[in-house]
Amino acid sequence: MPIPFRPLQRLLRGFLTAALVAVATVSSAVETAHASQATATASAPAPAPAPYRVGIFVSPPFVTKDAKGEYSGYAWELYSAAERRLEIKSVPQEFATFAELLDAVIAGKIDVAVTDMFITSDRERRMEFTHPIADGGLRVMVSTERESRLEAIWNDLVHDGHARILGWGALIVIALAIPLAFFWRHVDKDFPQKPLDAFAESLYRLVAVTMSGKTKVTSVSTWHTKVFAAAWLVVGVSTVAYITSSITSVMTKQALRGTINSVADLNGRNVGVITGSLGEQYCRSSGLESTSYPTLEKAVEALIAHDVGAVVADGLALEAYDYANPKLPITEVGPIFDKRRYGIGLTMGSPLRHRLNIALVELTESGTTDKLYTKYFGG
Repeated sequence: MPIPFRPLQRLLRGFLTAALVAVATVSSAVETAHASQATATASAPAPAPAPYRVGIFVSPPFVTKDAKGEYSGYAWELYSAAERRLEIKSVPQEFATFAELLDAVIAGKIDVAVTDMFITSDRERRMEFTHPIADGGLRVMVSTERESRLEAIWNDLVHDGHARILGWGALIVIALAIPLAFFWRHVDKDFPQKPLDAFAESLYRLVAVTMSGKTKVTSVSTWHTKVFAAAWLVVGVSTVAYITSSITSVMTKQALRGTINSVADLNGRNVGVITGSLGEQYCRSSGLESTSYPTLEKAVEALIAHDVGAVVADGLALEAYDYANPKLPITEVGPIFDKRRYGIGLTMGSPLRHRLNIALVELTESGTTDKLYTKYFGG
């Protein structure tokens, strides 16, 4: 029996309508889920930016640290004011030496370097700087406590290497006195027989020949003793001549050297500098003899001990150290030289540089920079 066409048509239409409704329902549910996810994502708070790593080297008056571990100082307070203006966060990291701080910012281990850092072309090739925050330069610090004449001669003998040569000569004389004591006990019946007495007599004879030039070293005259006396006479004359010439050259150098009144008087002096500093770079490029120390405090200690004749460092830092330690026998001499500008250091390609510069200009315009400068350096 044939199936009626109209009922079949109605049945197919019903199935098709139900399928379309099901697809529409699923699509609407998917769109609703996506919209809910997007709304949740948009409403979720953005992650806070990581704080900047700020390296610090304590160097008054640019950066100081009190007993509670709180930092202050011109450079630190200026950076902190800029930080507040930019609404950014920082994590301070203190370094033991200036050289370590400099290496860290160049290597990108920190984002910002705050201390008394000069802007130089060599550093600009390896890192970046903000606009200058102060003017400065190098200066010379000397001891106000004069060395005694004998102490000065001895220090120069040590420095020039004469003391080492004389010391080795003395050890050779002492070492020769031992075998010669046995020799003289064998050939000279009047020579002391006890070991200590024999050594003392042998040493005395050697020194007597060396310093006085006499050739008779024993009461027994044999070819052995004559040959020894002649040979040692030559050694003695040479030794006396060397001692005399060494002391004379040292005293002549001291007379020519005179006192230190400026950087022009540093030739022939051993100068104390801070490792990695502009002072160290200046002395090396100028051909001045220098000894590097990790901190200014260590360099000043060497100056007071007369291990160095002067200290060359940042002029403002020297003045601040002198002011903070009035009982130390130190003072600054001569004008500031090799004038430079200070800046806040940043790692190469830092995105913070432009924003920090804007904040520093705003602080200058508001008078904050001038107030901080007057606070730490005077008017």
